[in-house]
Amino acid sequence: MLIIEGPIFEKVFSFAASPSIEKLSIPHEHWSLEKIKRQLPVYDLRQYGPPKRMEDENFGEPTGKQINGAVFFPMAGYINDPKLATQNIQEAAESFGASFLFNQTVVDIPVYKSRVEGVVLADGVIFYLRPKAEMKQTIEKMQVQRKIKGW
Repeated sequence: MLIIEGPIFEKVFSFAASPSIEKLSIPHEHWSLEKIKRQLPVYDLRQYGPPKRMEDENFGEPTGKQINGAVFFPMAGYINDPKLATQNIQEAAESFGASFLFNQTVVDIPVYKSRVEGVVLADGVIFYLRPKAEMKQTIEKMQVQRKIKGW
């Protein structure tokens, strides 16, 4: 996937330049205008943003600027049917024993030492990510929060 300059480019570019991307071992490359032209000669490198409404007489017209670079993620892809992709992920997870609850309201996500410890639903049901015996401090903290928040 090639992320070209645009509304999300600055966020992606700053993430790609940050230590986080290295820690996560996400393969990426910073591409110059020349590399984009070499690798993808059919790309139109004129800028069309910021977006315009269809009623605008300049809708679909380039702004006169040219793209200066991009971040390429060689292992990324494109999902043309997100609903089907999500269903496939659900079925794969279920094949490994996962279960899903739908139409539930999450009221809290307990965190202990910067790690998510579980999920609390509006009906009071709590799902722990580790065995209860290992979560003594988190459970105690949640009980205090319940008294404060009233759930």
